[in-house]
Order: sequence, then C-alpha cells, then structure tokens
Amino acid sequence: MSATATTAVPMPRRAGGGNPVWEFARKHKVGALGALIVLAFFVSGALAPWIAPYDPLTIDVDGTLKPPGSPRHLLGTDNQGRDLLSRILHGGRLSLWIAMTSVITSAVAGILFGTFAAYYPGSETLIMRVMDMLLAFPGIIVALTIISLLGTGIENLIIAIAISQVPQYARLAHGLTLSIKEKMFVEAAVALGASDRAIVLKHIVPNLFSSITVQTSLMIPTSITTAASLSFLGLGVQPPNAEWGSMLQNAMQWSRVAPHVMIIPGMALMLVVFGFNVLGDGLRDALDPRLRSR
Repeated sequence: MSATATTAVPMPRRAGGGNPVWEFARKHKVGALGALIVLAFFVSGALAPWIAPYDPLTIDVDGTLKPPGSPRHLLGTDNQGRDLLSRILHGGRLSLWIAMTSVITSAVAGILFGTFAAYYPGSETLIMRVMDMLLAFPGIIVALTIISLLGTGIENLIIAIAISQVPQYARLAHGLTLSIKEKMFVEAAVALGASDRAIVLKHIVPNLFSSITVQTSLMIPTSITTAASLSFLGLGVQPPNAEWGSMLQNAMQWSRVAPHVMIIPGMALMLVVFGFNVLGDGLRDALDPRLRSR
C-alpha cells in the first residue's frame, strides 16, 4: 500500500497581510489623508513644549509683525513679537485637549442617558424630552448660555462644550439601544437570567462602539470650532494663552498691516477640521456594514 506525498500550495496573501490600518488606507485614501493630518496635529501638540522654538508667551518688542520666512521666525511674529510657530503648536495642544476632554465627557454622559432611557422605558419620556429641548438650540447658543452662568476659563469652556454635545450622543445611543435590545443574543441573555447591568455592559454598549467612534470623529472638529468661536468672542481661553480662536481675535486689528497673523491660525484651524471630517467620513464608510456591502 503506497502513500502519495502531497505538497501544500501556499495561498496568495493579500496586500498588507490583512492589517486593518493598511486596508483602511488602501480603500479610503481620503480618510487616510485625514488620519495623517490628525496624527500630525496630535504629535506636534504633544511635543510642543520640546519642539517649539520659543516660549509662546515671550514678548519681543523689537521683532513685532515680522513676515513668515525669516531665519529666526519661520511663520513670522505677531503684534507683540511672539513667535507664531510656537503659538500655533501650543495652541493646537490646548485646542485638542479641550476638544478631546469635552467630547469624551459628552460621549460618556450621552451613552449613559441614551442607553438608560432605551432600556428602561419609564425614564424615556423625561430624559429624551430634555435632550430634545437642548437639541432645539444650536450648540453654540447652549455653550454661550453655560459660559454666561459659569464664567470664563478653560474648565468652564470644557463643561459648556460637553453639555452642548450630550444630546447628539444620547439620541444616537438611544436609537441604537432600542434596536440592539430586540436582537436574539440580548433576548437569550435575558432568558438565561443575566442582570440588566451585565446585559447593558456586555451586550449593548460594545455594539455601540463603531457608531460612537464615527460620531466622535465628527464631534471633535465641532468642539474645536466651538472653542475657537467662544475664545474669539472673549468667552473661552483668555489672553495671553496661545489658542487659535484668541489668536484670530487678537489678529483682527492687524490683518491689513500683517495678514499672516490671521491667515496662519485660520489655516491651522481649517486644516485640523478638514482632517477630522474626512477621517470621520472614511470611518463611517469602513464601519457601516451597509456601505461596506456596496
């Protein structure tokens, strides 16, 4: 009796080895571009104290309003001689900190309210009507109201932005929870005697992550622009702290003499918002099963 030797034929490997990051970059090139822009701002913000050429608050009365391109000041200086590159780096650090902190806070609160209202119908009317009332006003108006009650400052700015964004997360979590709790695996968990807490934490909340991730990537630029708007109005980050909105407000009176003092922080703000928006679009296309099937 003879045995026939067989040789395993290796299957061709897909490009990137199935790496999800590579697959995302290959299929969603614009989203990958947004991710690179966002990563660049995060890295530059995190390393700002070490890579900024000057202290962002240092005043040089002999070097005011220098144009970009000088050997000592790559992006020029403002009306007080402060280095614009250093202020952009530190401003991005502060703007991203405010945006991330406020978005995380609003996401946690919104998921809590939304899932609770959907899982316990008795609380739905009260919670969701409050969310609807907040949604009836533009987010900037809600933030302005909170700031007027609490006062100015970075901490109050974060609280105001977070409160203005809670309803969006609550509505999203509420709708998704209503759908998920009707699924077979949730009904099976209920039949097996699992507690409400276990069902919510193990079966419902994990299934919210993809939608919450996309929502977060789109809410961060909203937080950045809201913070910049409030700082521009004098209600957010106060001078002399480096923040893009306050830099734009300070640059208004010098925009004709030295337009770069307004263009540079405006371009930084536009670029980071663009990066987050196209990254969010790419994540939505990658994580939504209906869009993937197309």
